[in-house]
Amino acid sequence: MAGALSFSAANSSLPVGSICQAPYNLTDPAWLPCDGRKVSRATYPLLSACLPSIGTFTATSRTKSATPTSSAIANNGTNWVVTGAVGATNLYYTSDGITYNVASTPASCDVRSVLWDGTNFVGAAVASTPNSIYSATGTGTWTQSASASGVFAGSLQTCMTWASSLGTVGRFCIASGSGCYTSDDHGVTWTLRSHGLGGNVFHVCWTGQKFIATTGTANVIYTSTDGITWASQSVFPMYTVAATATAGSINSDGNGRVVWLMGTTASDVSGVLTSQDHGATWSYRWIGLPQYGGLSTFNAVAVNYTNGKFFINDSAGGYPYVYVSTDAIGWSLISIGAAITASNPIGVSYKSGVYLVNVNSSTIAATTLVEDTSYMKLPQPQQGTIGGAGPGWNNYMPFIKVK
Repeated sequence: MAGALSFSAANSSLPVGSICQAPYNLTDPAWLPCDGRKVSRATYPLLSACLPSIGTFTATSRTKSATPTSSAIANNGTNWVVTGAVGATNLYYTSDGITYNVASTPASCDVRSVLWDGTNFVGAAVASTPNSIYSATGTGTWTQSASASGVFAGSLQTCMTWASSLGTVGRFCIASGSGCYTSDDHGVTWTLRSHGLGGNVFHVCWTGQKFIATTGTANVIYTSTDGITWASQSVFPMYTVAATATAGSINSDGNGRVVWLMGTTASDVSGVLTSQDHGATWSYRWIGLPQYGGLSTFNAVAVNYTNGKFFINDSAGGYPYVYVSTDAIGWSLISIGAAITASNPIGVSYKSGVYLVNVNSSTIAATTLVEDTSYMKLPQPQQGTIGGAGPGWNNYMPFIKVK
């Protein structure tokens, strides 16, 4: 049409970071296609200020020394502790994510949660008889607690959390069916605290102000400021589902931000619930991104928090993808180089410039991730319709303003 403005001229007043749909063959230095490409932050400083402070990740597969049965992982600044096969050698430690050493436990067990509190590693074993808790000041020798032998209902790594500001040395809390176990002495002795609210609790986090536990009732969480006295809270009936031993993972940055995964199938989780205010209010978020030309069904299994970042694995369709966020609002997609299936939650822990990814699958090697913060990935909006069906972008696609 005569006199029509060009795409760039028509959108010149839009701020950097704006996303518009345009013909796929658009060539304009002010716009780049939203296709997840890697770009230099120095080249696009204005855009860099708009996007989350997440770099690009290089993944390297590592050979594990044992078949892991959970994704539990923690580190003390010198070594990571990761889970191995069920048995008396259920725990392993590694300083680099490459070479693994046995950390023997005093009995056959299946540790599913591991945390470090600055003095002790603490591991919760959910499949031993009876279920028990182990602690170690280092990595090689673990001691079994005689004061905690209840039924630990949560089987992901988020069945246990640690509140650094409670007690004299911090307080551990473990979700345990009709109650929670707490410890104020680095996990050596434990006390069962009945929540008295009916039903079971499965996974728990510490927000910096309160404990939040997922429950076996949809739309209901239990909260406590001390891990001893608990209250019931209704959340978001449209999107919540009941937690189970393997679904309902929840984690926090310890400063009020919380990410809650509600299930392991597309019908349970086509997104997540997040809170920015210690669980007082919640927002529903869809974070699935296009994979191989369609939408992922986003079978999210576990959420981790380490080094200022949330990590969620997407196990749908065997894709090797992990989502990462600094604020629980904007998410970026990274590949860990090996497929994940719906039954394989991951654990992520950061130490000395390296993220170590632990997966509970005998077919998947451990993975180390190194982040390059001088680069960023462009957004990659959804295409097609829910489930991947639909025409996609046809001859159009989204572009982001970069200058």
